[in-house]
Amino acid sequence: MSSASDSELVIDRISDPANDQMRLQDALKLAFKCGLGFLRILDDKSRSFDFFQNLCCQSCQTEYQAPSFALFSWQHPAGACPTCQGSGTVSLPDLNKIIPDQRSSLAKEAFAC
Repeated sequence: MSSASDSELVIDRISDPANDQMRLQDALKLAFKCGLGFLRILDDKSRSFDFFQNLCCQSCQTEYQAPSFALFSWQHPAGACPTCQGSGTVSLPDLNKIIPDQRSSLAKEAFAC
């Protein structure tokens, strides 16, 4: 069973792209629009070339955010380390302080306030 994402649409057949640049530009714009940011070009030797309008991995099609200055700043949330969130330190609870007696039960007040 095929889906819309499996479909291919021929937009144009251009034999001499050097002489038909305006036609080529129009065909590429239309192909990106119809392909939702993706297009495939077949040359006269039946080789295919895939192009993505956005930043995208060609293997898995994972889309990436366009680079900005914020991505390169450790202080900005967009560029900060996900573990320390740009602070350079990681705060983890000390279980020995929360539960001083590991053998105690909840009924015997295992947790320290």
